[in-house]
Amino acid sequence: MRGRRGTLDTPAWSETLRRRSGRKIVKDRLRRWALLTLAWMCLTVAALSLVIPFLPTTVPVIVGLLILSTEYAWAHRTLERWKVRWPKFAAVVDKVEAKTAHWIGRRTTESPQG
Repeated sequence: MRGRRGTLDTPAWSETLRRRSGRKIVKDRLRRWALLTLAWMCLTVAALSLVIPFLPTTVPVIVGLLILSTEYAWAHRTLERWKVRWPKFAAVVDKVEAKTAHWIGRRTTESPQG
């Protein structure tokens, strides 16, 4: 057979789609792990800034928690608690959230599952 679509020589269209979706799954997993690594690095920088005075503290904490709030409910709850407790902090969080929303891929105001 010559390799026409649907013959025994070529994969069926559903198999091609399955392979493509498999690549997308791998890409999504890599993106997720990269974002989680970035978030934990931000929180590490914030923790180091308690000891090293010239490092910024607030922005890495906000960015780290915003990214983690897409995966972890505790991070989402922490951000929401801090927003209620400190209104100025809530304004800063909203600005950072607007700037980082395209990196994260979805709005973080939704509560994560779990």
